[in-house]
Amino acid sequence: MTDDVTLESLARARFDNLTAAEIKLLQAAPKGELAVCGASGRNDDPLNDPAKAEEWQAERHIRAELIRWICVDRRAKELVDPGGVRVYGAKVVDTLNLAYVTVPFPLVLWLCHSMAELNLRGADLPVLDLQGTWVQSVAADGMTVRGNLFLRYGFHAVIEVRLQRAKIGLDLDCGGGTFGGTRSGDALSADGAIVGGTVFFNQGFSARGNVRLVKADIGGALDCSGGRFENPPSVGDIESGYALSADNVVVSGTIFLNKGFTSKGGVRLLGAQVGGNLDCSAAAFENPLMPGIPQSGNALSADNVVVNGTVFFNSGFTCRGDVRLPGAEISGNLTCDSATFVGSLLAEGVSVKGAMYWVDISDVAHTGLDLINTSVDSLVDDAKSWPARERLILDGFAYKRFSSSAPRDAKTRLDWLARQDPFTPQPYRQLAKVLSEEGDDWGGRQVLARMELLRRRQESRGRGWPARWWSATKSVVLRRTVGYGYSPGRSLVWLILLVILGWPLYRAGYFAGNIAPSDKDAYSEFKRTQRPPGYYEPFQAITYSFENSFPLVKLGQADRWQPEPASFSAASGRHFFISASFLLWFRRAQIILGWFFATIGLAAVTGFVRRD
Repeated sequence: MTDDVTLESLARARFDNLTAAEIKLLQAAPKGELAVCGASGRNDDPLNDPAKAEEWQAERHIRAELIRWICVDRRAKELVDPGGVRVYGAKVVDTLNLAYVTVPFPLVLWLCHSMAELNLRGADLPVLDLQGTWVQSVAADGMTVRGNLFLRYGFHAVIEVRLQRAKIGLDLDCGGGTFGGTRSGDALSADGAIVGGTVFFNQGFSARGNVRLVKADIGGALDCSGGRFENPPSVGDIESGYALSADNVVVSGTIFLNKGFTSKGGVRLLGAQVGGNLDCSAAAFENPLMPGIPQSGNALSADNVVVNGTVFFNSGFTCRGDVRLPGAEISGNLTCDSATFVGSLLAEGVSVKGAMYWVDISDVAHTGLDLINTSVDSLVDDAKSWPARERLILDGFAYKRFSSSAPRDAKTRLDWLARQDPFTPQPYRQLAKVLSEEGDDWGGRQVLARMELLRRRQESRGRGWPARWWSATKSVVLRRTVGYGYSPGRSLVWLILLVILGWPLYRAGYFAGNIAPSDKDAYSEFKRTQRPPGYYEPFQAITYSFENSFPLVKLGQADRWQPEPASFSAASGRHFFISASFLLWFRRAQIILGWFFATIGLAAVTGFVRRD
């Protein structure tokens, strides 16, 4: 190659009528400089707005064939500086076809405009930088970019960008880019892509249509903070309804769907694996249920997601539609703080190694919470954030303790459990266990007693009236006497009440002459003098009532004194209404009730009447 051969001279021999922009490119590429094809190199210059490229004159046109020639021709590409082909403010004419081409230098198109497809299928480049550029579409399936891929700062794809199975060594940066501005469907498709660094859909990113990252492997973070994703469901459009699809994506860092992130249409993270956090703080998800549209209803679907950090739904998080987390595994916390769920948080079978926060939730009348078979280490909540009745499901929910700021008394927690419908016993057993372990044994027994009451009511439903009556009777007796076996001390209270009730009755009966000694000689003396003999044990009404109430206690009064069948007219004149026959029947009833309360109390102590 002679010394006077230049890239421009080679191009003049190959192409006719080079434009001013093409000449600038041919002169800048060997130096690694930026070929400024407009009036200036300022991004804020209205004359450099790619949206107005139809007004650009022919001198700003660069043929796509020329760019391909520079990348393909052996002599041409040897003359390009390692800084690569760098173009600013030009209009690329026709389709740029670099399919399966290995480009040894960076390709940089800033604030350019191309209304034809960029065909990069299977291409291999060190860097691809299209920031601020407008394109009709990009087809880059299987492309390899060893460094960064920039589709940012005003990049705009009218239809779609396809990066399926692409390999990107460092970052994929789409921050501030706009994708799919004219139709629904896939705005950006990167299924199976491998990205060594971080994927950015942030800082003003906007997509109209589905952004797909299914089975993508991202070595850094997935940063969608501040991004706007729109593909709401519509009748008859099967491509609508999903704004971001990242099923089975693997992200080594954090997924940021925060700081103003907005989605209209579902966000899918089914089976995703996240090395850091899933951060949805200060985000807005919208995909409410619309009858007849199957893609509607789920605003965020993260079934079976694995998050090695914390999941954040906080700091103004808003969701219209359901948030799905069934089967998720979360190594950190599940934080729902200062959030709005117009729909339900479906967390069936979720495992949370840390705490679950459910505090400062707004619009609880429209909020549902499903915690079937969910397990957390601790629960941090407040009563004002609890969902309304029938919108809370707690069957199988397991937790080890309540936080110090959460309600911890049985009465308040029973109101919490009462919001679930239908009744299931497990939440009551779980609450009783936690209260007992925290030192509130009485509260735990209250909870278990309420569980038994509700269980019996549920069992009696649908039965005939005799069975319902018998069940209700047993329930009342067990509840009042021993708290269904969880408060055996109540039977002792009933026994004491029997003693107190009998004491004045027996005392009045004695002074009325209707209680007499059981011994024959003492009886004769008592009948004659209204006093027992001096050797005979005097009558003590309180002791007599105590013996008749406590069947196993023998103090000598019940054996020595008994109701007198005959009345004594010589009595003091008081309490004649306490007849001997009344006292006889009362004593029999007292003995029977004493045996009953003592027996059922003993059964409660031994656990015989409980259904644990």
